[in-house]
Amino acid sequence: MRVPRDRSFLLFGLEEKEYSWRGVWLLILVYVGAIIFASIFSPFVYWGIQFWADTAPNRLNTYLAEKDFPRYFDRLRWLPVILLLPWLLKRCRLFSFQKLGFESIRNPGMGGRTLRWIVFGAGLILIAAAGQGMVLGLDTEPELTALKALQILLATLASALLIGVIEEAVFRGMILRMFYTALKPIPAVILSSLFFASVHFKKIPQEVWNDDSAAVTMGSGFFVGFWTLFSVVQTFEFVRFLNLFLFGTILCLLFLRTGSLWPCVGFHGGVVFARSLYGKYFNLETGSTNPFWGSGILLDGYFASILLFLICIWLTRGWIASKTTTDHEG
Repeated sequence: MRVPRDRSFLLFGLEEKEYSWRGVWLLILVYVGAIIFASIFSPFVYWGIQFWADTAPNRLNTYLAEKDFPRYFDRLRWLPVILLLPWLLKRCRLFSFQKLGFESIRNPGMGGRTLRWIVFGAGLILIAAAGQGMVLGLDTEPELTALKALQILLATLASALLIGVIEEAVFRGMILRMFYTALKPIPAVILSSLFFASVHFKKIPQEVWNDDSAAVTMGSGFFVGFWTLFSVVQTFEFVRFLNLFLFGTILCLLFLRTGSLWPCVGFHGGVVFARSLYGKYFNLETGSTNPFWGSGILLDGYFASILLFLICIWLTRGWIASKTTTDHEG
């Protein structure tokens, strides 16, 4: 079924019938450029910290010196991304919160809508957690007091909402719209969701990089950079990848359906909040995991796939229906 394009999601001031790959090429430039930057400079930063810790040890450099080299690489590759972000937003004509997709939270109904999606996202995880707990069994954290539980709850909520704001600004506010400007809506949603899922598989396989035996050389940065790009091939997990893809698709559809990133932030933050809280309050009984219910991260089981797929169907039907209605009314 054909879904008409909405000009408000297009970059560079294009019209509905105009297409441009400029945004996708900018994404590739920044993403690959950041990896090349980290590949070149991460060995020097690593050696510098080790030298500093050896010659003038203190709490800070001792802590940093204990980190493995891939951690240095991962942190360093964010430096050019952060430095280039204002330029990227300006080139895409998104250099304001409103243009990025964050309409005022004070607008009538927006605060309530965002809150409802927070509750909906958290409720989705609670359903999965309740089923998993009843079938597989749970142990509570033995040292969890009421005060500590409250502190964890508040810190987790703040962290989850921050993650929601940052990731939605990047993945839906920019990257989805880069694909949306280059392609028709449905392929744009699929490709941006595939990208969202794949970048979450950035862990270098243990058999590839052994912390105890790997010596850092000038080529180590490029070695880690290669596996940062292609680690999804080595660490691929079908159900987890599927669920990340479905999760990304839900967020894309939610943005395209509402025209605002705040409901996306709400749903994303609610899911991250409940999942993190579940992992900090409870532990699965030893060995209690299976393909249907997944593990303690909850989003690696087929039950979560079913829930996410049903939400996708609901949002897709509503999105197509609303677009078709708007098209007829126009």
